[in-house]
Amino acid sequence: MKAIILAAGEGTRLRPLTLETPKAMVEIFGKPLLAHNMDKLLSYVDEFILVVKYKQEKVREYFWERYKGIKISYHVQGEKKWTAGALVGLKIEWDCFILASDTIFYQKD
Repeated sequence: MKAIILAAGEGTRLRPLTLETPKAMVEIFGKPLLAHNMDKLLSYVDEFILVVKYKQEKVREYFWERYKGIKISYHVQGEKKWTAGALVGLKIEWDCFILASDTIFYQKD
């Protein structure tokens, strides 16, 4: 199963935290929001597709260094905004998770 995680946002309402860091990489309890969600899905998915744009090199660098052996691909969001814009161009299968990177969910969810 795949997980598509939307991680392209700038997080303008989180300024100044997001001046140098994408919203998905803002740390909570010592780890980026995106990493919290990925860790909860590790036992359920065999591939992550991260939708990136703003300061995407920060996302790529973090996961390249810490998540070796996990299949991660990146989809760069085009000019269209919001959730629908993030999904343009992706092949979406019926059995996949689609979630926002900036929402922490409980493991049981």
